[in-house]
Order: sequence, then C-alpha cells, then structure tokens
Amino acid sequence: MEIGVDRGLIKRLIARDEKAYEALLDEYEAPIYRFFYYSQGNHQIAQDQCGETFARFVAAVANFKSDNSHSLKAFIFGIARNVLLETFRKNRLIQEDVGLLEEVPSDRPSVFQQVSSPDELEYVLSTIRQFKEPERQILLLRFIEGLKLDEIAGVMKMPLNSVKSHVHRSRKKLCEILSRGTSSG
Repeated sequence: MEIGVDRGLIKRLIARDEKAYEALLDEYEAPIYRFFYYSQGNHQIAQDQCGETFARFVAAVANFKSDNSHSLKAFIFGIARNVLLETFRKNRLIQEDVGLLEEVPSDRPSVFQQVSSPDELEYVLSTIRQFKEPERQILLLRFIEGLKLDEIAGVMKMPLNSVKSHVHRSRKKLCEILSRGTSSG
C-alpha cells in the first residue's frame, strides 16, 4: 500500500470502520502469518501470533505516524516482531548478534529466486529456522516479505548498516549451507 492509501486506511481504522479492518487483513494477514510460520514452522503458533499482532495493531493504530521511512507495512511487521521476540523470550530461544559490515551489492539471483519447488522452499526455510536471531528475521523480512533495508532497520530497531551486515552475512551463510546440502545429496 502507498503512504496516501495508508493514511486513509488509518483514519478509517481509528474510526472503527469494519471494512477498513477487512482491507487491512486482506493486505497483511498472509504476509504476517508467513513471517511467523517461516520463523518457527508451526501453523498453530503462527495463527495465534498473527491474531495477537492484529489485536495489538488495532490498539496502537492511533499512534501510527507515517513518513517516508516508516510505512504501514513496517509498522505492522514491527508489532509482529515484538510478538515473536516475546515468544522467544518465553522459550529462552533468543540470541542477539551485532554486526558492522557493509552489504556488498550482488547481481546474482537470491536463494529464494532460485527455488523451484515447494520441497526446495521448505528445505530453505528449515535451514533459515536454524539461524540465530536477528539473522533469521532479517532474511525473512528481506527475501520473503520484500521489505526494503531501511524498513527492516525500522522494524528491527537497528542501524541501517547493521541490517546490511546481517543481510550480507546471512545470505552468504545460507548459500554455503545450501550448496553443501546439494553437493552431498
């Protein structure tokens, strides 16, 4: 959704317009669900977390301030990330890592663009689930949900250069793991 469309939708959501809520779900429910499912691999937990995310969004929608660097999509994914982090904290699974390398631009297609079957996608996702946080979330936000680097920085509450570093290292690590898996199989 564009910023102008976002603002109109926000006004309607604040006014408790039911059709606006339906439009919000139509646009964002599937990507938010995928984010949770691909992060953990559990449909039931993903559904529960998706519901929690939208409940929190409705409660916080009046606080949304749109500008060029913070889209509605990034705002919703920020809430989703907080829900996911709370789950990890409860399960003591969260591990933080900080990086300072710059992303090196690449003309090569991403791992996700090379996936040609559902089985291959599931293999890639199961490999990503083994990554530490925040690399796992950053990979999912970047390559599955298509967020821009600056949007990911906003969602993750990280400096842009750290996000670039995580994307670069995670993509390299993922390619290495996947190439070992295909050469040994």
